[in-house]
Amino acid sequence: MSDRKKSFHDVLFEMLCDIDDLCRRHGIRYTLYCGTLLGAVRHQGFIPWDDDADIAMPLEDYRRFFKIACRELAPDYEVQDLENTPDHCWRWMRVYKRGTTYIDKGRRNLHISHGIWLDIYPFLPAVYGRGIKIQQKLLQLSYALRLVPYWKQTHSSRNKMARFVMPVLSLVPQKIRNRISILLFEEAARFGSGSPYVGTVDALLFAPKYLASEWEEMTVGTINGRTFPIPKEYDRLLTRIYGHYMMLPPESERHGHKQPQNVVLDTEKDYTEYLKTL
Repeated sequence: MSDRKKSFHDVLFEMLCDIDDLCRRHGIRYTLYCGTLLGAVRHQGFIPWDDDADIAMPLEDYRRFFKIACRELAPDYEVQDLENTPDHCWRWMRVYKRGTTYIDKGRRNLHISHGIWLDIYPFLPAVYGRGIKIQQKLLQLSYALRLVPYWKQTHSSRNKMARFVMPVLSLVPQKIRNRISILLFEEAARFGSGSPYVGTVDALLFAPKYLASEWEEMTVGTINGRTFPIPKEYDRLLTRIYGHYMMLPPESERHGHKQPQNVVLDTEKDYTEYLKTL
């Protein structure tokens, strides 16, 4: 692992520890998720080539965490969601580390933090059956409303329908778009209320990926010698997500989500210094 990647993972680890401390103090339930869960099980650390960190929470804990974290996380953190950041164009919350830089060049003009981040996903109750299509449409429209600032800057979309819809949505004032987006998200959550299934909004097409009970009983996984909560059924869940997850992928597939040439990364300098020259 390069020194640059190690420094990056050191920042992610510090962030994860501080978030874990906050969750423990307030009894907020969460689990390591996706590649971070896989890293804890397979590497007892982060996946060496990974370039983000993910955790997930039951929806009620997710809502509590946002309010508490905005008040109580150290001043060198910034918590962003559509509730407090109009240009936030993701369907989940992000916690950013001030004094660092992780600029996705395609989003450099958005009025968001561009520091190193950690993604936090809600487990959303998911309808199992024909009703899932209604839930999907609610979340897709909510997401489209969030994406307008990004679309305005790039005018890029591979989807023909999106190329028609985005110019129309952009005519709606941003405050109204954002309020409608939040209401649609809440309606999607209410629509799935009482379902034993949950999904996460990282997938573009929302689906009942899991039984909620699969994420309720916890054990611990290890990252850099420290334990964090992971589901007791981690083997079954990781197999479902990744297949033969203990087998390393071919070297050609050992890369992060972003192409290095599209990212400006600095673990010691604030992103505002770079935005001046980009």
